[in-house]
Amino acid sequence: MRFLANMTKSAKSHTEFRLLNGSPPIVLGIGDENEESRCSQLMYSLGQPPSGGTPLCAHIAEVTNQIKQIQDKLRLHRQKAVLVIFTDGEPSDGDISLALEPLKTLPVMIVLRFCTDDSRIVSYWDSIDKQLELDMDVLDDLTGEAREVVTYNPWLTYGDPLHRIREFGCISRELDMIDEAPLSLEQMRAVCSML
Repeated sequence: MRFLANMTKSAKSHTEFRLLNGSPPIVLGIGDENEESRCSQLMYSLGQPPSGGTPLCAHIAEVTNQIKQIQDKLRLHRQKAVLVIFTDGEPSDGDISLALEPLKTLPVMIVLRFCTDDSRIVSYWDSIDKQLELDMDVLDDLTGEAREVVTYNPWLTYGDPLHRIREFGCISRELDMIDEAPLSLEQMRAVCSML
């Protein structure tokens, strides 16, 4: 998260960080005079231990409404919003499938980044991904992701820069697939041209 916050700020990529408990959204990447203060506030919050429930459904509903308000502009410019979810569990405030369902019709890509090795949680989210058929890239940590990539695409050395780009929401079908299936020759060319 710290890396993504600094990358957002440097790239001037308007990003809203939502911590599930105890903090209003923090916006970075707009380059105004209060950017450093907001970044410091986010870094401080990220240093605090997690507490409370996981009201993920409520936050997803709020983000969905924000995307609905800008969907025409996104479509006009052939862009997508990127929703990155860092999670170590299941939501405590409802059915995540129902919360994510409205995103199917919106110009959005979802990146789900696990902060756990609990196989039950990984299975839970994998089933959500398969059930909803969203534009979603499910990511493990760097080491876990590298293991998956080498299983299907041993020609590719999967390192930190590639992992960070995927966490940031790089919209590429080929990068989404590198940990799921062997890439075709044309897909391999596409990945190499991105690198």
